[in-house]
Amino acid sequence: MELEISEVFLEISRVKKINKIELKKDCTIKELMEKLEIKNTEYAIFFVNDQIKKETDILNNRDRLSVLPMFGGG
Repeated sequence: MELEISEVFLEISRVKKINKIELKKDCTIKELMEKLEIKNTEYAIFFVNDQIKKETDILNNRDRLSVLPMFGGG
């Protein structure tokens, strides 16, 4: 599976830049974030294959996950 995790989340985790990961079995976005020790995901927007998803959605090895910080404007 391809990964793109914003530097904002990597700075406060033990994980350095990661581009790919092989999943042994399908898992939720939340389970993957916990496994990678990515913190503060309550402030994240998750895109799977360019579609917004929730932490409870299931991932598999064919997916591309992007984790970006929420942002606002006005």
